Parts: sequence; C-alpha cells; structure tokens
Amino acid sequence: MIDIFSVNQSLEGSLALNLNEGCLHIDNDTQLSTIDGLTTTQRCDLQTLKDQIAQTIPDDFGYVITLDGEEPSFELEFQDGYIAASGFSLEFSSNEEFQAQLQHADWDAIRGDALESIQGIEAMIAAGKKGAL
Repeated sequence: MIDIFSVNQSLEGSLALNLNEGCLHIDNDTQLSTIDGLTTTQRCDLQTLKDQIAQTIPDDFGYVITLDGEEPSFELEFQDGYIAASGFSLEFSSNEEFQAQLQHADWDAIRGDALESIQGIEAMIAAGKKGAL
C-alpha cells in the first residue's frame, strides 16, 4: 500500500493545502479532480491510496482521511441505512501500523459494535419522541 505518511508529507506547504484551509478531507466518495492545487503526482498518489483502501475495507464502511502535511488521520464510518452511522478514529504512528490495522481488522466485530451503538442512539431518539407526545 502506498505510504499515507509520504502522501501527507508531499502536501506540506502545497497549493492544495493553501486553497483548502490547511487540510484536505478525502473520503471514499471524493472526486480528486475537484480538489484545486494538487499536482499530478499528488492526485495519482491519492487515487492509489483511495483504491487500495477500497480494496481493503468492506463496502458498508466509509472513511475520511485528513491530510495536513504534518500528521495524517483516518476515520472509519459504518452506515446503517440512510440516517444512522457510527464512526471511530484509527490511531497509528507509522504506515505499517496503519496498513496492519486495516488488513487485520475484525470487520464483523467492528460492524457489531457500530450496530449496537446505533441501536442505542435510535432507542434514545424513540424514547425522546415518546416523552414529547
């Protein structure tokens, strides 16, 4: 997998960061052609990273990569239908750690935890609506 730290470092001081308030938020649906200021190499590297992540995580998960030229961050999001979602950040300090977390994740357990969280939120919303009536 392409090194997320190298991609992030290539953005340090870049026109892309200057035009986008100092950071880029790249998600699974981001069309890189819409991001102003990226060089061809940066755009290609980001597309390679997106493609590799898409091959690694299940289709019912989304993600947001935040790149600021200093330290990348990565958040996973599990979508349960149209309204509810549950997400969490991956903590990593090297590209190897980042890759290992994605490749060895227990996606069923993560999905189960997310569903449990979403169901708790939905129960609170339903109780609030009941109390409001």
